Amino acid sequence: MSKRKRRLGLLAAPAAIALALASSAAAGITPLFSATTTADATVVSYTQLPGDDPVAALTFFVPVDYAALLAQPEGEVVGTISATAVAADLGNATLALKGNIVAASATTTISSGGATVALGAAAVACTGTATHGAYWVLNLSAAGQTLQVPAYVDDVPLTTPLSSIANNTIAFCLPPPDVATGTPGRASLGAKLVSATLSITDVFSAAPNWYTWHATVTPYTPATGKVNPAGKIEVQSVDRTPQVLTVKAKKRLRRVAVSGRLVAGGRGVSGISVAILAGKKSVGKAVTKSGGYFSALVTAPGTARFSASVAVAPRKAATCSPSFAPAPCAGSWAAGFTAKSTAVKAS
Repeated sequence: MSKRKRRLGLLAAPAAIALALASSAAAGITPLFSATTTADATVVSYTQLPGDDPVAALTFFVPVDYAALLAQPEGEVVGTISATAVAADLGNATLALKGNIVAASATTTISSGGATVALGAAAVACTGTATHGAYWVLNLSAAGQTLQVPAYVDDVPLTTPLSSIANNTIAFCLPPPDVATGTPGRASLGAKLVSATLSITDVFSAAPNWYTWHATVTPYTPATGKVNPAGKIEVQSVDRTPQVLTVKAKKRLRRVAVSGRLVAGGRGVSGISVAILAGKKSVGKAVTKSGGYFSALVTAPGTARFSASVAVAPRKAATCSPSFAPAPCAGSWAAGFTAKSTAVKAS
């Protein structure tokens, strides 16, 4: 089993998400998918519109050339999760859910759809087999209740065609939220997933480069509780890791020339707004040019320590080539991220 000691991170501003979602739609789902790697965590995020078809199954495909450590003992926290859901039983209120991701085993029991079930049995219903490389439980709290969602993590065998694009899979199955109250297996509170962001630590890692994450989403046929395989779609995200922002400052009479570079996955990133600070005070802005370089003249004490920061929103690609035909690819995004330079003195 391969090991990894780095982590991944993804950030997406609400306005950017709304814009990206408004520009794509397929099979009753308007998705946005983003994944990126930072020094702190593997953060993978999925979002759809509140009125979209409910999700039955969601699988993340960790890119080939990543490494994974799937040997965490039962009970160990391997990350955090934040999510939003629309709860039919609470007047379609939007729930903000948060919690931990905990390593488990096939014999770990959870509460799902009003019943207690072992993860091994739940895995058979979700993936067709009780055997997996790792079992996780996502413990989400909201409205005075804890919602438990299992996840099944596996290495992709090198002998399968899937190994050409993925090193690991992370699979989830969700109960139907929009069937009649009292229906066996119905989602607690009638909660329908709208978004989820997983921040996973010390599990996945990768060398500096650009990588493509894939995800597949299979919906329910609305109000039936029946999975709709024909509605399955694919989404993709380009992870540019690591993200590095550098800065230097030189005194110019009564002003300071601040310059630097933004690099992601070993390549300069152009067209990004850079905030320049003297201490904690914002003193200027710049936009990265070709190669990721930026520069600006600012008015600030020459004795100050200068730094820079960026918040890069997800950017949708013009085209997306499907990898899971006949499922169409509903969109590919360059993942968003944030980066901050170290602080330097002007020379």
